[in-house]
Amino acid sequence: MKLPDPQRSRVVLIGASTFTDEMLADQPGVRDSTAELARILGDPDVGIVEEANCRVVLDEPSVPRIAEALTASTRDATDLLLVYFAGHALVDPRRNQLYLASTGARRHDPEQGTLSYDFLREAVRDGPATTKVIILDCDYLSTDLTDAVVPAITVDGVHVLTGGLLRALQQGSAPDRQFLTLADAYPDAYPDAEVPESPVIGRNVNFRRPQAGAVPRRLLLAGAAVVAGVVVWEILKSDDPAGHPPSLSSSPRPAVTALPSSPAPTTSTVPARLVLEHPSQIRSLATSRDGQRIVTSTDSGKIYVWDAATGARIRTLTDREAFTTSISLHPDGRTLVAVGEVPDHDGHVWDIATGKRLPESVVGGAFCTFNQDGSRLFTGSGVEWGRLWSGTTFRSVGASMKNGDPVSGAAFSPDGTTLAVASWDQRIRLWDLKGQLRSSFRTARDMVFCVTFSPDGKLLVVGQDAGIVQILDARTGEQLKRLTIRSDGPDNVVMSVQFSPDGQILLTAADNGPVTLLRASDFRDLKARTTTGAAPGAFSADGSAVLMTYDRAVVVTPLADLP
Repeated sequence: MKLPDPQRSRVVLIGASTFTDEMLADQPGVRDSTAELARILGDPDVGIVEEANCRVVLDEPSVPRIAEALTASTRDATDLLLVYFAGHALVDPRRNQLYLASTGARRHDPEQGTLSYDFLREAVRDGPATTKVIILDCDYLSTDLTDAVVPAITVDGVHVLTGGLLRALQQGSAPDRQFLTLADAYPDAYPDAEVPESPVIGRNVNFRRPQAGAVPRRLLLAGAAVVAGVVVWEILKSDDPAGHPPSLSSSPRPAVTALPSSPAPTTSTVPARLVLEHPSQIRSLATSRDGQRIVTSTDSGKIYVWDAATGARIRTLTDREAFTTSISLHPDGRTLVAVGEVPDHDGHVWDIATGKRLPESVVGGAFCTFNQDGSRLFTGSGVEWGRLWSGTTFRSVGASMKNGDPVSGAAFSPDGTTLAVASWDQRIRLWDLKGQLRSSFRTARDMVFCVTFSPDGKLLVVGQDAGIVQILDARTGEQLKRLTIRSDGPDNVVMSVQFSPDGQILLTAADNGPVTLLRASDFRDLKARTTTGAAPGAFSADGSAVLMTYDRAVVVTPLADLP
């Protein structure tokens, strides 16, 4: 099983609830069930497709228009294709053929005003989707269906089933199963419930969540295809006995002020493991300095605010249409800057305590980061330009900074006086806080994807392609050490480098994994500290845990529990 890609998957919901023929009874429930399925399957948080990729064709009298909608979706789906029909099904007893009724169907003339099931099946079968599911939720107006419809596991690679999808999602299955598969929903059609050909169709409403400290099954099923969701906000239980996610304070937003450099974080209580599930691929993550919040951004343009202690999702912010590429959380713990390139190159400013987008904005679509006291913000564009901003007023400070094309990462020095900017042109450039270039040096390999300073400010660590991590003298750019992070993936671009808060450990994370922890004194691997996971990666605020990305999930694991 694999997780369906919401951009490459398609859902077609076809329904007929009213009919012109008096011999065909109206079915008002079809309208409600189709709307509810569309809401679930296209939900940005728990569905399997983007809302625009969930097509609803309801009470359409024109069969050619129904067919056009169907063929368009079957043509565009390259991952999952799910076609659902609700309404009357007519059978021609002479030809033993099944027809799906539109609003203009005639009870005693099955070929009029109907969509041939053969047409639907062939359109689905011939499409490029890797997983194909047809579900018919019908009243069959015949006493003898015989071979008209095949309630089998697969027909030429297409899953064909009859019955109510919505009912299956609502009623669930055995409480020990976290996900609901077609085998759970239709056991008669799937005698072996464990067959790998049975796609996942949603979360099981009866699933008993594991106690804190247990490893959620989602961690072991990172490739499962979650087609629809009805448990919408957490894996582990929240502290609220009513089962609601905790809320952030809704008090008025205070003025943003610069904070003293590097205050000690409050102790965070990290459970044995937390798994923060997302509906689309994770692009960036940040942790609050007090250890209470984790913030993530995704390909869908959504930003998620999480309780770091319980794993409960607190807020969902709609930042843009797609691809919020980078986020940075101010040291005050509530002011967030998010940048992306769709639909523009603007950076948005959010108050995560209230969920409100603030009127201030900045420019830069590729990268953003605050300095240690929050007095400055840097943003980098998808081309060569970067800019400094006041971290309190978000007004531009100094001149525009011309870097390589594009800007891929940046870091402020521990004393807050120097900014290092990484680019794909093989260079690291050092700037002062007025936007004046201090120095520039070329790295030994081509593209640089991330950079960070050592806690004493004497070293620069850069992540590059082919798993290369370089340790450089921050003053001269001289290479002091070169490391190669091994990976089994086809690409091995190091996208995250970060020191632990105490400066003892260096974390590196590649886009296809692994996450590696190195001893900062000599940059040697800590024994048994290379683990499954990928970029972005980071330490928790107190350094007691690491955050690792698994495609659409962030896993928070204490250092002591790593294998």
